[in-house]
Amino acid sequence: MATIYVAGPVLRVPDIADAEALDRIYSMIGETAQSSRLEPRFPEPEYSLDRAAPKEFYGEISSRIEEADAVITVLSPFDLSAASESTIAAIQGKQQLLVLNGLDHAPRILEGMPSMTVVSAENDKELSRALRKFMEAQAPPPSVVSSA
Repeated sequence: MATIYVAGPVLRVPDIADAEALDRIYSMIGETAQSSRLEPRFPEPEYSLDRAAPKEFYGEISSRIEEADAVITVLSPFDLSAASESTIAAIQGKQQLLVLNGLDHAPRILEGMPSMTVVSAENDKELSRALRKFMEAQAPPPSVVSSA
């Protein structure tokens, strides 16, 4: 199954700002991925990753991005890591959807990266449409059933 790496804040309720908006965005990503036959890999708390030294942390995140077929980055004003993950994905040539959560615009350098599409999370219909279009482009073709 094709995978989508989701870069963004790790939900560590209650210590994360805007957890409700992130939960809504992540839910929309999960539902759209499922209907597109894609497996999303969400940011989740991981003890070993939380304790990793910087080079090991970079190596693990870089490997996860490389293994994915495409990347969705949820960019929030309080999460600096997502922009770095987006940069890693661009260097690896991944198709990306950049979801702006609580931001009016993305840094120009991110918007200008190859294979980047940008959408605001403020409007659910617009976000849903962008997620569907992005994931349909990544989805594997439907299985062909032989009538032999």
